[in-house]
Amino acid sequence: MIAECALSLIFGSRLIYNGYQPVGMTGNWFFQSIDLFALAVATWLLYQIFVQKRVASSVENVDTCPIPVLIGVCFLLGCA
Repeated sequence: MIAECALSLIFGSRLIYNGYQPVGMTGNWFFQSIDLFALAVATWLLYQIFVQKRVASSVENVDTCPIPVLIGVCFLLGCA
């Protein structure tokens, strides 16, 4: 969810402001299309995780994965 929000904010800023775009013809459409594609992929993945595959693969009472620990480790690796 956070990544999707960040992608949508980046996409919105690149549509409105020209500061992130290189000078030239490629900056007019190429980077916006990549941002839109990344936003679409993130939305599709979240839909697959939370709607399509939730019932088929989620066994919440047997799951022993420590999510807070994984989030902390990923945050530390991202900072590094």
